[in-house]
Amino acid sequence: MECIVHRGCCDCTISVEVFTNLDFADDIALLAEMLKVLLLALVVMNEEPAPLGLQINWSKTKIQQIGNLPRTENAVAVCNANV
Repeated sequence: MECIVHRGCCDCTISVEVFTNLDFADDIALLAEMLKVLLLALVVMNEEPAPLGLQINWSKTKIQQIGNLPRTENAVAVCNANV
């Protein structure tokens, strides 16, 4: 995750705290304040484990928007897959 966070520069600031990701057993929640930053982090997250033969299951990958911003798209393309 350290490589992904540093290369993708994703983070979310709440008050004075900065959060980059939340790791659970076999799940990861990436946090970003802008969609384009999140998409970059997803691309990096796809590239980093590839040499080990690991890959992201894009059909299980979800993007959740929090806040009052208008939602413009239902699906976003990342690495030739819709999320």
